[in-house]
Amino acid sequence: MKIKLVLLKPFFLGTGYGSRQTDAEVVGKIRCQVFDIPEPKFKVTENVYLVYRVPGFSKEVHKPFLPGACAPVQYGPRFGSLLVYLSNYQLIPMSRVSQLALDLYGQRISEDTINRFRKPCHGHLDRFEEQLKKRLLQSYFTLNCGHALCNAHLLRELNFFIEVKGHKWAAKMKALLCQALKEPEATSTRGWKQRYARILSEAKLEHPHTPAARRKGRRGRIAKPPVNNLIERFENHREHILRFLADNAVPFTNNPYAAPYSLYPF
Repeated sequence: MKIKLVLLKPFFLGTGYGSRQTDAEVVGKIRCQVFDIPEPKFKVTENVYLVYRVPGFSKEVHKPFLPGACAPVQYGPRFGSLLVYLSNYQLIPMSRVSQLALDLYGQRISEDTINRFRKPCHGHLDRFEEQLKKRLLQSYFTLNCGHALCNAHLLRELNFFIEVKGHKWAAKMKALLCQALKEPEATSTRGWKQRYARILSEAKLEHPHTPAARRKGRRGRIAKPPVNNLIERFENHREHILRFLADNAVPFTNNPYAAPYSLYPF
């Protein structure tokens, strides 16, 4: 943060205190900072391109236009980012975004201008649409696309078995996921998968499970202990859990503040 220092000049205390104070009489400093925002205003940059005539031809040429600056007048990327942030993230209606731009900057922005900045953002989401990050509901995996699991939800489940049940395998799995997030280059993707598999093997030895015999006349799936359900989930979906290591476009987790069973935009 850049701080502007303003040193107040010596002042006259009034009659009875002698003459005006000088620097020789300074005995200390009192600092009072004021946090404020600058006056909203546009910064206009005009790019001038020299036009040359090619010798021997009637053709005229100039240096290629800079990206985003090919029209006589246009809005810049920072202002466009503000429009997208207000309309898409803060969910402010475009009519109110236009009015805000008029109030702050003296420019009335049309909805077409806002949509012109929004359109490239939609294009950047194409890769993410191929890697839909879902909560673990089996029906999601029937969609014909790539999948990844939200590791934040898995970490919360691991925390329960660590703090309440004292399970060692859960502590090791949590440590692996956290290290993979912070230091993905600590080992290769194959190395992470091997460590992951070893922890699962330890989990199965630590918590063996033998399915109970089905009672006569009882229908439906036979319930398993919660820990074995979680171990099975890590076993069956290891590729979805570790996908963030193989594809940088896949985040470690989805939006933590959204409803648990929502489809999250990211």
